[in-house]
Amino acid sequence: MLKMAASLLLILGGAGIGYARSREITEREKNLEILLQILFFLKGEIRCGNSSLPDAFREIAAKISGFFGTILRDAAQEMEDTGGKNLEEIMEFCIQRNFYQGNPGGSQRKEEMEILRTLGRRLGYLDREMQIKQIELLETDVEEQRRQLREKMPEQKKICQSLGIMGGILLAVLFW
Repeated sequence: MLKMAASLLLILGGAGIGYARSREITEREKNLEILLQILFFLKGEIRCGNSSLPDAFREIAAKISGFFGTILRDAAQEMEDTGGKNLEEIMEFCIQRNFYQGNPGGSQRKEEMEILRTLGRRLGYLDREMQIKQIELLETDVEEQRRQLREKMPEQKKICQSLGIMGGILLAVLFW
């Protein structure tokens, strides 16, 4: 009876791990959509709002809640507070503080953080039209990543779920 209960717990644990990994894949797609929204808003703020980068980041942070909004809010504050730092250094500092220091990062992965780093590298020193072109290039890159993820997502989710269940069954058999 005890072996049966332990086996059932192992199978359920393996299934839980598989489904958690499957959920992470879904969260990655949501994160890419949020990043596309950020880029869209930023392009609009620069083009139509004629805003400075700190103002644009602050406006976007007000529209985007959660982790990405926090990074943008911190970056806007850092741009105003520090002199002599370029946007790449500011974005790196804000990412380090929010992603690596244990602040609520949740399902954000290094790939999403690299997109924000790229945004920092491409903006901040160019004129308005060049900034818009750089944002459009980054939008294209993120859209391609999202398209590739959507193509592979059903298969990857199914594999993760199946491997979790099969791993749990394997452990149950080994410990039987």
